[in-house]
Amino acid sequence: MKFTLFLIAIFIQTSAWCQNNILEFSPLKLIDTISDADINTLIKADSLENSNYFFTENYKEDAGLFFFRKGKANWTIYDFELYLLCGRNTIVNDIKQENKQYVSVQTHSTPSGICESNYGRILLIDISRNEFSDFYNFAQNKCYEVNGQVSISECKVEFMLINNLLKITTTNNGLSDCLETGTYQYSTSKFVKSK
Repeated sequence: MKFTLFLIAIFIQTSAWCQNNILEFSPLKLIDTISDADINTLIKADSLENSNYFFTENYKEDAGLFFFRKGKANWTIYDFELYLLCGRNTIVNDIKQENKQYVSVQTHSTPSGICESNYGRILLIDISRNEFSDFYNFAQNKCYEVNGQVSISECKVEFMLINNLLKITTTNNGLSDCLETGTYQYSTSKFVKSK
């Protein structure tokens, strides 16, 4: 029994370490294809001015975040399932071209709960592979105690992409939701922190 508990404790610690040292990509969810004529009726959510792809926050009857990519004859549409990923109280703040391969989407969420919480999340889209990953670039919890005192824990991330290297600088004040500071190398659908 003690040995089993020991293995579980090791697994939990290893699992927690991996979450902060590996950033895995998932395929985008394909939902539809449409013609060039139908594209003109959509309102873009980005100002990237790219003729091969764009983002919108509304498609048909759905709201969220959708990625449109031009094919040979039609446009392919992907759904990020934003509210499933980030929660209902989420907005898209900014969409930015990081380099030729990656686009970042900055979101901001204010989930409900006992403590006041604010989260900024980066959706990192690999345009060449139709994959995305996400990580917190800001997280803050503000809890009010019975005696009126406030306890605040937060973390903030600055990131930079250079080819297939993701450089992360994290400031942490009691919250471990953000990626650890370091250089992450891309390898088979994930960024892995260099040792």
